[in-house]
Amino acid sequence: MQQAEAVYGYLSAHPIFVEWVEDPVHEMELWKARGTDYYFVTILACFVFQVLVTLLVVARFSYIGRRPRGHPHVGDMND
Repeated sequence: MQQAEAVYGYLSAHPIFVEWVEDPVHEMELWKARGTDYYFVTILACFVFQVLVTLLVVARFSYIGRRPRGHPHVGDMND
């Protein structure tokens, strides 16, 4: 930008850079397709993560209140 300002005498506090393409509609359709693909991959990854976390929590909570084998519970009258 500094070189263009020096050569052409333009001053710009906030320059905007544009990339010209031959078919802008096709380019936007590609962006939309990539965005949609990224969206669905991310949704799938979040779903898999949530299923994994749910299974781990269920496995952990399923042992709440159980006593380990071989360890008598304090207060058992039958032992």
